[in-house]
Amino acid sequence: MNYNDIIDRKRAKEAAHRSEKEIRDVLETIAENRNEIRLVLDCAGLIPMAERELAAFFNAVTELFGSELAQLSAEDWLQELTAIDALPASAREWRLITAEASTRLVSRLRLHRSSFPLFGIEAHGFRT
Repeated sequence: MNYNDIIDRKRAKEAAHRSEKEIRDVLETIAENRNEIRLVLDCAGLIPMAERELAAFFNAVTELFGSELAQLSAEDWLQELTAIDALPASAREWRLITAEASTRLVSRLRLHRSSFPLFGIEAHGFRT
């Protein structure tokens, strides 16, 4: 094992720890907001479905665009959830919240497109 292998492993381990912390932070945000809607969601058993949908969305955005955009997108997702009139009752309805948050993500990316014209270039804290 050479020096570069050690450095690469260390960087990968640090990145994994950062991702785990970011996921924990998002789940804590859900937990904080959960008390406001817990009774309604618990009655329908929808909390696990919401957590799965948000976690999948957060992980996908993190993988594609980095943790900063993932955090912003998770906040958008939670705002979309609080903006709807009736709570989602199916996976399809939860997916619609993700679609709305994805639309916000696309808008955010379009605004910053001039900052990172090539896919895979880091700029302004966003990994594209």
